[in-house]
Amino acid sequence: MKFRLIYPCWKKMERQTEFHLPPHGPVVFAATLPSDWEVEFIDENVEPLPADDGVDFVGISMMLTCQVKRGWEIADDYRRRGLKVICGGIGTMLHADFILEIGLDLAEFTVLTPFPHTRAFEDFEREKRILTYDWDAYTADRVVFQPRMMSPARLQELLTCAWESFYREEPQNYRMFKLFKQVVEREKADGTFRPRRRELAVRRFGREGGPRTVGETTKS
Repeated sequence: MKFRLIYPCWKKMERQTEFHLPPHGPVVFAATLPSDWEVEFIDENVEPLPADDGVDFVGISMMLTCQVKRGWEIADDYRRRGLKVICGGIGTMLHADFILEIGLDLAEFTVLTPFPHTRAFEDFEREKRILTYDWDAYTADRVVFQPRMMSPARLQELLTCAWESFYREEPQNYRMFKLFKQVVEREKADGTFRPRRRELAVRRFGREGGPRTVGETTKS
């Protein structure tokens, strides 16, 4: 079985320094495949897709929303050639219902926030959809613009629903505790665990001294 795993290209932000890092998700996925599979990985941001059809199966990993359109184009092209294609990655699947199904340990939810000096802010301001210029409200958990298809209150309700749905069975702090406990147990099992150095609790930037209280000033 020859499997081609593709990471679609995307247009970088204007004036952004171009850099390329190995995408973690596709690499981890490839490591789970049967050892007798021949895996070919192509990062389209680094090299072009080959024109040949010399593969049996194609996988497309899309981490970013801006990769999805290109990913669908690649998938459609391979399907027209009669090849089976699977798609995955955060950009294609990560929403509240999906993370509940896969048993994700922790999740955080935010709402679109048109921060000043961004394209979103300029567009919303031009369309007179900015609801407040109080920058204290731009915290990514408060709706500060007028959505097209619903009221601001409804969008705020949906954000609250995402948080409450995900943490309905177990609160966030308990999930964090369980995750930390699993990490410690795994490190103990493989011999890499290092206990906390409690003497460092009385150090500040390498200096001796207990934690400061509110209002305490540095004495020279």
